[in-house]
Amino acid sequence: MSTPEPRCFDCAGRKQRLCAPDGQFDAAYLARSYLDMITLRETDDAAADALFWAFNCLSDMLIDDPERAFHVTLLMINTLETPLQASVVASGPMEDLIADTGAEFIDRIEVLARRSPRFRYVLSGVWPQGQEGRPIWNRVESARAPGPDMDSSATLPAADGASFRD
Repeated sequence: MSTPEPRCFDCAGRKQRLCAPDGQFDAAYLARSYLDMITLRETDDAAADALFWAFNCLSDMLIDDPERAFHVTLLMINTLETPLQASVVASGPMEDLIADTGAEFIDRIEVLARRSPRFRYVLSGVWPQGQEGRPIWNRVESARAPGPDMDSSATLPAADGASFRD
């Protein structure tokens, strides 16, 4: 059984889907476009605006297909280039995943946090969104506790690929 191709608002009515430059959904292309949008926002608003479809696509995916959104988020974490990108991924898709579907992903989040300093770094930028004291949020705080912490370190930990190990 194959997962249906995602469809987001920006692609409605288009022949060529923005997230599918070769005709099929490309998670790595979406991840790269999202990260490029973050970087370009610092220097070239027009170029960043041209990539805003990536934000919309991932936002829709977080609602319609959280599993696929988690995969795209992990791809972004593994390919981050700057602390700014890490903070936006933390406060955006990672925070939304935890707030909206945390129970579905918390076991995997804990495993990834044990394996990956980079993942813990991103997790340190997630805010509780009113979930303080709740079991899922307590588990997130425990998972990220060993650090490194975004607030105390400007250094992005090296990519470790831990997000993709079994």
